[in-house]
Amino acid sequence: MSKFNPDPSKPWRWIESDHWDLSFEGLPRRIPWFTEDPDPPLKSYGNANNDFPILRLYEAVETMLASEPSPPPDPRFAEFVARIDLGDDLVSAMESGDFIAAAGVLREMHRVSRPTGAMLMNEAYLAKRNGDEEGARELYRRATELCPEVEMLWRHYGEECEAAGLKDEAIRAYEQAVRILPNHQQAILGLHRLGERVRLETADEPGKVRFLTKVELRAFTEEEMEKHWADTFELRGIAHNASQVPCTHDLALRCMERVVELEPDDLENQRNLGALLRVAGRIGEAREHLERARELDPADASTYFHLAECAIDENDMKEAWHNLHEALDCNENHKPALTCVFLNRTDQTPEKNEADLLAYSLPQPEKHYPGSWQGHLLLANAAWKRDQRENAVRLAADAYKIAPEESEVFLTYTGMLAATGENEWVAALTKPRLRQGEDNPVAFMNFALALEAMGLRQEAIRVLREAVDSLDLTLEQRHAMVDRLDIWTGHFATCEIEIETQDGAGECLRRSIFQVKEGKAGLKIFDTGMGVGQHREIPVSFSSPKTEIDLHLEHRNFDGDPEQTSLGTFTVREIDPAQVEEQPVRLTFHLSDSAELGLAALQGQRKLPVSWGFAGPARHEPSEL
Repeated sequence: MSKFNPDPSKPWRWIESDHWDLSFEGLPRRIPWFTEDPDPPLKSYGNANNDFPILRLYEAVETMLASEPSPPPDPRFAEFVARIDLGDDLVSAMESGDFIAAAGVLREMHRVSRPTGAMLMNEAYLAKRNGDEEGARELYRRATELCPEVEMLWRHYGEECEAAGLKDEAIRAYEQAVRILPNHQQAILGLHRLGERVRLETADEPGKVRFLTKVELRAFTEEEMEKHWADTFELRGIAHNASQVPCTHDLALRCMERVVELEPDDLENQRNLGALLRVAGRIGEAREHLERARELDPADASTYFHLAECAIDENDMKEAWHNLHEALDCNENHKPALTCVFLNRTDQTPEKNEADLLAYSLPQPEKHYPGSWQGHLLLANAAWKRDQRENAVRLAADAYKIAPEESEVFLTYTGMLAATGENEWVAALTKPRLRQGEDNPVAFMNFALALEAMGLRQEAIRVLREAVDSLDLTLEQRHAMVDRLDIWTGHFATCEIEIETQDGAGECLRRSIFQVKEGKAGLKIFDTGMGVGQHREIPVSFSSPKTEIDLHLEHRNFDGDPEQTSLGTFTVREIDPAQVEEQPVRLTFHLSDSAELGLAALQGQRKLPVSWGFAGPARHEPSEL
């Protein structure tokens, strides 16, 4: 049954669009559109607001069909109308969790229509709900064949293949998503997880992160090598980075061979070249350089450890065991050697392994043995993973008694204290450390969080600002600190009403999130079924100057949805009305990985105060988003 009474005399026209929603809904590119309406988005991607008004298209199609055009229209239009007419029943069944009814609606859709990407995606979701992962994967595969230009389907298919361990097919799917959307964050991260993209952050572009293909990474590495071929410091750094990725391991080896050629009497150079040669399977050559490193410094624990690795590769366990103990004689805190000697043993139980490591790690004053703080940390982390928090904190405290000056000990101990709510202890231990010149960003963040938890927010803000201004931070560290500062200074607000996700699983939205004006749905900010971990930037325009605006949000699926749920009102303040033309206002909505909805706002480059409240509807609404 039609959702409205079409007027056959209402003027309409044919337009063409390659928007992905048309393919997704099984429609041709040439579609009817009301003459009085402005063109909908004509391209799939790249527009600031590329939501396709699918219900308006439904009305236009109904009008076109009622006018009985000649020649007869493409039968896909009648199928589209039939599917939309069943859509409310599908949405209602999905929202109520009646997946049997939802499956029945989809069967009816198949009766009145050929399959579409949208239908197959919904069927895939139901298959996953029923534990049929293989069936869901096959449905997504069929959907990508029907709609090869819909990145969302490729991403879902890639995620299903990745979860099933089908690496090559997952890579192919993610690459297709990136082909459609070159900056597709989720697909690029998927390729990164699968080793097809490499994360790169360079010193000459601080704060900028790129994800390179293997070909791009090799070209970049070779260019850097050529540029710094006479600089051993730079070459060591290039070798270290290249050694982390299998596709550039040969370049790392070439770099270290050049470094040893320039500085043959450096212990670290000889040792690192030996380690790289071992990984490359050139054991004999590896031994030569490691033996040279041992001659340069007979007390270097890492040299003995790498010699032990060579012995293990040659299945000479007697020599391996000897070298591992030599490594611990040189340094009782050598983590890889401790792990091999104690925790990785398979000839006794894990409990016995940990008991032996604890016995080794305890101080023995009568023998002038200080104990192994690293051994205590290994045991503390193992206990923490088993959720034995009290025991983990005690072991970390014992490590701190042995070596309070060690950064790893300090950060592990205070991090565990913070996680267990001992904020006063964290502050007491960290404050003098910072005064003495501690420059680890984690220490600053832990101290600031402890201060804020103790009600000292302004002091916490001062600490984080000092860290942002003075420390050498990675992009993630800078973002974490700036985001926390925005929250504490009122430049980021979070909705305190729980966002609806499918079955409470927190993976994707159960209903769309709309901005609501005068009780009617306006801009759709996030769509039903969209995965979490999203953000959207939206420009604001004004019909009259305002210093503040209210944005009332609701969960709903369409205008007039009787079951809409208020998500409260975000308020943006301190807008300069005189500058809105030269410095436009931009809103950024965040849907976090934990399904929390937040908002930040800028006018030009100036951050605007943002708050959230239960109150609604809005008092001062923007003219248009």
